[in-house]
Amino acid sequence: MKTEGTAKLTDLEHDQHINPTYYRDSNREWVSASGTAMVPRDGAKIQELYAPDWKP
Repeated sequence: MKTEGTAKLTDLEHDQHINPTYYRDSNREWVSASGTAMVPRDGAKIQELYAPDWKP
C-alpha cells in the first residue's frame, strides 16, 4: 500500500493533532480519541506494532 505523498500525510506534516472517531448507529455506541500523530519510517517497528485485524 502506497502512502507516501498522500493528502493525509501532507496534512499531518502541518498539524499532527488528530481526533479519530467511530460511531455505530445500531446501538448508538461511539468512541473518540485525541492525540498527536507521527508517521513511522522504521520498517521493523511498523511490523512489530501492526496487526492485520486493525484494517477498517
